[in-house]
Amino acid sequence: MSFSKNYNFQVLYYVGATTITSACTTTAIVLHWGIVPIGLLLLLLILSILKLCRFIQQINEQVFYFVKAVENNDTSILFPSKIGNPTVDKLYEALNRLNKHLNRVKVDSQLQEKYFEHILSQVEVGVILFSKKGIVRQANAAALRLFQIPVLTHLHQLDKVYNELSTQLLLLPESSKQLLSITIKEVSVQIVLQKTPILISNTPFYLLTLQDIRGELERKEIEAWVKLIRVLNHEITNSLTPVTSLSESLYTSWKQNQEKPDQPLIETTIKGLNVIEERSRSLVSFVNSYRMLTKIPKLELHEIAIEDFMSRISILASPYRSSTISITVEPPTSTFKFVADESMLVQVMLNLIKNGIEAIGSKGGAIKINAYPQNGKVAITVEDNGAGIPQGIADEIFTPFFTTKDFGSGIGLSYSKQIIRAHKGCLNFTSSHGNTRFTIEI
Repeated sequence: MSFSKNYNFQVLYYVGATTITSACTTTAIVLHWGIVPIGLLLLLLILSILKLCRFIQQINEQVFYFVKAVENNDTSILFPSKIGNPTVDKLYEALNRLNKHLNRVKVDSQLQEKYFEHILSQVEVGVILFSKKGIVRQANAAALRLFQIPVLTHLHQLDKVYNELSTQLLLLPESSKQLLSITIKEVSVQIVLQKTPILISNTPFYLLTLQDIRGELERKEIEAWVKLIRVLNHEITNSLTPVTSLSESLYTSWKQNQEKPDQPLIETTIKGLNVIEERSRSLVSFVNSYRMLTKIPKLELHEIAIEDFMSRISILASPYRSSTISITVEPPTSTFKFVADESMLVQVMLNLIKNGIEAIGSKGGAIKINAYPQNGKVAITVEDNGAGIPQGIADEIFTPFFTTKDFGSGIGLSYSKQIIRAHKGCLNFTSSHGNTRFTIEI
């Protein structure tokens, strides 16, 4: 028998009992049956009414209790299976089944939410979900990295990163891609934005995707150069190695038999072979100098105390100091540790110091080195007061082979950036006449 039939039967039973008792009581009073019979009938009538009220109240209380538990997202409630009342037993059974169903829906919803949160945390495209008032409901790791902030709960927080950025995002046209060029901590970035309206539980939200195309272009550029270098390395080395081997063999053979041929010819041949050998070895060495760009640096990470690292840099920079060049390594304002490959990071630092010295030139100048914690990372700056990097070549300085020096290889800054990228960090710079600052963040 279903719960509704049981419920209706018991309600009719209690109402019928109350009606009959009421009729008997009325008859007893009209016919003057006496005080005792009338009193007993009145007592039965009151008990019957109380029983009916108690039955209805018990049902209502359990339903109300269950509804409140659902409102509080509590699916752990479990009603007893048997209490002796068939109607209530059926009600409890139905509520327990409904509770199990709600619990399955809750678990499935939580798993689905965790699944999508994990996907969002893995993608490289920034994703921000916010309301019309700018309240952020979700912001993935890529978005936080892009704006270099630890947490985002409201779009107004982005105004500290870039002035009136929250207003620009709120006024962004819907469902169309826009290119936004901004400067984040003195670094210019270009972001492709797309704002899409969505409904969640009948509440309007906006899903904003952000992609830093500058970083993507840099990555593609490095990959293209790496592929080119691999081809050049393979082809040129294969061509030059036989030439070197042949010149050495001819040189040895002619030298051992130099008494038989014409002496001037032998001497000329020997000189010529020496030149071939010298140039061949020089070209092989030249190719080998670029080979490092085809290999991602293998890091040996360990924890480093910032004061120890800065002290080491100060010592290693000593040979570069002179009467015209001052190199100041500022002591850290706070004590902290970071994780890095110290030897490779030192290599990057020395390369930046040498670049600063070359930028200063013979007129003399100063180089300042600082380090400080930033957003859970370490930021190290190398600043010089040289002539600065011309605007026309500012976008080329990290390109492999690019150099403005007469005898430069063009791999120093490119390889330095690869080392920092291997640390999952970034190497950026700002430059104007009389001031250039490179910043490492890892």
